[in-house]
Amino acid sequence: MKKCGAPRPTPGANMSSSRKDKDAPEGSWTCPECNNLNYPFLTVCNRKGCSYSKPTPTNN
Repeated sequence: MKKCGAPRPTPGANMSSSRKDKDAPEGSWTCPECNNLNYPFLTVCNRKGCSYSKPTPTNN
């Protein structure tokens, strides 16, 4: 229990991909290999042990 008397939230209860995407700068990309959210200026995933190259945008 928190000092204020409120119960502690369960881990991951409020985390969703929509929140993560909302906080991300425009142009950010998600690594298809590990689902890490990367800043737009990165050309490879910055998650330790991944280093997957940024996918090229597809024009449909």
